Amino acid sequence: MGSNEALGSPSNFADGFVKTEPCDEDKSAKVMEDAAKVFGEACMESKEGNKGPSNKRKRCVLTEEDHEVLTGMTEAVKDVAAAIRETKTEVVNPDLYAAVMYMPGFSEEALIVAFSHLVDNKAQGDAFVNMSDSHRVLWLRTWLAKHYYM
Repeated sequence: MGSNEALGSPSNFADGFVKTEPCDEDKSAKVMEDAAKVFGEACMESKEGNKGPSNKRKRCVLTEEDHEVLTGMTEAVKDVAAAIRETKTEVVNPDLYAAVMYMPGFSEEALIVAFSHLVDNKAQGDAFVNMSDSHRVLWLRTWLAKHYYM
């Protein structure tokens, strides 16, 4: 669009700007390699020749060795983060086991399954411990029926 035209109306000169040619992949890869070499050499020359402070930020292409070091460091940090997540301990309400396992009228297998669910879901486990006995029975009946243990 031209700057003086309303949006949505095509301009006449838009097609005449860009000339496109089919791209030869080998040729373009070689051009990119040559450009990287020239850029790297220019960067090294500017480092050697300009020792004084400068306000401009210099950018250099990473070498293969630098790339390997950074990749290794990234993997190490990911491993450390995973180890920290694995060592995170969940504090289970000490009254949860008794509150679940001594409920009358349910099979031991069903109570174990419900206990396991409540340990995995800390908020529900804490709520279960704070319920009255009649509400615990209601919750267990509903949850176990939903999960085919009745």
